Amino acid sequence: MKQEERVRQMQQRILSAACQEFGKRGYLGAAVDSVCKAGGFSKGILYYYFKDKDSIYLACVQLCFNELLQYLNTHMSVYPEDGVAQNVNRYFQLRMDFFQDHPAFQQLFDQSFLSLPEHLTAAIEEIRAPLVHYNWELLGQILSGAQLRPGITLEEAMELLGCYQSFLNHSKRMKEALQNGSAAQEKLRRQWMNLLLYGIVESPA
Repeated sequence: MKQEERVRQMQQRILSAACQEFGKRGYLGAAVDSVCKAGGFSKGILYYYFKDKDSIYLACVQLCFNELLQYLNTHMSVYPEDGVAQNVNRYFQLRMDFFQDHPAFQQLFDQSFLSLPEHLTAAIEEIRAPLVHYNWELLGQILSGAQLRPGITLEEAMELLGCYQSFLNHSKRMKEALQNGSAAQEKLRRQWMNLLLYGIVESPA
């Protein structure tokens, strides 16, 4: 086996164990010793590849967002004839499918929005940026084929949805849903998106 392949496999082994530990216990609760024990390697090996706990955590978050974005790019398509609701639901279903297959990534994903370490905020926001951009572009594509209410521009609709996303990510209900697994969180995101798009009060006849 070539040296490059051995290095790649060792890095994957470390990240696999670290993702499980950080996903289960969060940044503060995770221990480097536990990562090493779960992966079957020494702390010396771990620190040969990663400088410290921060760099391991950031590598795990980066892997999570890279894999999710690649999955969405591969599987998500917008069909204008399906309408807004079906396209939005397709997106959330794909996310749910991904996180059901990668539960540790679900926890890392939620931590990056709801309980990120303060001193790593800037680095994690940079990691999140490509997915945020993808979501923004996708939503614009979905809404561009929809009939908006009179007087509402696409730009105004997008601004409102951006405010909604920020509110939801820091809401009490989302933090509660965090305790109930990926299905509960994605269901809440989908429900609130549909409420925002279609309203909560029936229009008078």
